Amino acid sequence: MIVAIYLVIKKSPFLLVTLLSLLITLSPVLGFIKFGWHGSADRFMYFPSLALCLFVATSLILGGQKIIKKSAVIFYTYFFIGLLLISFFSLLSLQQAKAWRNNFTLWSNASFAYPDNIFITKQLGNAYLEIGYYEKSRDIFGNMIKQLSTHKDNKNYALYHHLISDAHFGLARSYFNLKDYKKAEGFFFHLVNSYKEGELSVSHSKIFQYMGINYQYMGDKKRALLSFQKCLELEPDNSIAQQNIAELTATL
Repeated sequence: MIVAIYLVIKKSPFLLVTLLSLLITLSPVLGFIKFGWHGSADRFMYFPSLALCLFVATSLILGGQKIIKKSAVIFYTYFFIGLLLISFFSLLSLQQAKAWRNNFTLWSNASFAYPDNIFITKQLGNAYLEIGYYEKSRDIFGNMIKQLSTHKDNKNYALYHHLISDAHFGLARSYFNLKDYKKAEGFFFHLVNSYKEGELSVSHSKIFQYMGINYQYMGDKKRALLSFQKCLELEPDNSIAQQNIAELTATL
C-alpha cells in the first residue's frame, strides 16, 4: 500500500502538493487545538477545497489531452458526463442557497437537521427575535432552559452558564417585546444577580441598558435612571445610557 502510494506520488508530484496543501489548510480545524464550540462546519472546507479544485482541474487537463489523442468519442463522452455532474452540483448549491438566505432560514434549516443541538436552538430563538416572532422566541428560549436543566452537572461550567444566561436574556427580550414588562424585569434581575460578568455572553452594562428601557415603558423613571446610571458606570462610553440619563434627569 505504502509502495503504491509512493509510486503514484512519484509519477504525479502535483498529487503530493495537493495532499500537503489540503493537510496544512485543514490543520487549524482538525481539533488538535480546541477553540470555540464548533465541532464541524462546511465553511472549514472553503479554503482547503481550492487545493482539491486545482488537483481536479490539472487531472482533467492532463487526462483530457491523453484521451483526445486516442479517441475523440471517449473524450466527449467524459466531457458530457462532467457537464452533467457540474449541473447536478450546481442545482444542489442553488437549493442550499435558499437555506442561507438570512438568519431565520439558516437556523430553521439547521434546527430541522439537528433538533437536539442546543447551540442551534439558541440561534433560532435569536432569529425569531430579529423578525418579530416574539411568542416563538419565548417558547424556544423557555424550552432551552428546560433542556439545559438536565445538564447542570456538566463539567464545562463556563459553557453551561453562557448558554443558560443566553436563554434567560432571550426570554427577557421576548417578554419585553411582548410588552410583558414585569416578567422581563424578573429575568433581567435574575441575570445580574445570579451570574458574574465573565459567566455571561452579554455584558452587565447591556443588561442594565435593557432594564432602563424596560422601566421607562413601565413608567418607573427613577429605577430607569438608576439602571442607566449603572450601565454608564460599567460602560462609560454607552451613548444610549448617556442620552437617556440626560432626558430623565430633565424630567425628574
